[in-house]
Amino acid sequence: MEEKKHNLFRREGKGDEKPGYLPADIVFIIKEKKHNLFRREGNNDLEICIEIPLVDALTECSLPIPILGGENLTLSFENTVVYLGYVKVIVGQGMPTLKNDGKRDMNAFAIS
Repeated sequence: MEEKKHNLFRREGKGDEKPGYLPADIVFIIKEKKHNLFRREGNNDLEICIEIPLVDALTECSLPIPILGGENLTLSFENTVVYLGYVKVIVGQGMPTLKNDGKRDMNAFAIS
């Protein structure tokens, strides 16, 4: 997995202004920190790996998982046998992006 290092945003003509000179550009560099639960992958997809006990993976279960903002969301696995690498898409719980007002989806990967 290649980790994204930073985003660069330039605002032309919004920096230092001096009489007789063209206004300077201002540049913002946003560095991304590694998170202990979530990772951003590909096109701003948010991913989390959750450990599911074998007995729960083989039967219908509901598990609380953390989401952005420090809250928990209960995932239900009804009529589903969860296997290693199983992916459940959680609609609307991913990262917001600069070009999109809403949140993207989050992918929960099962590990056991």
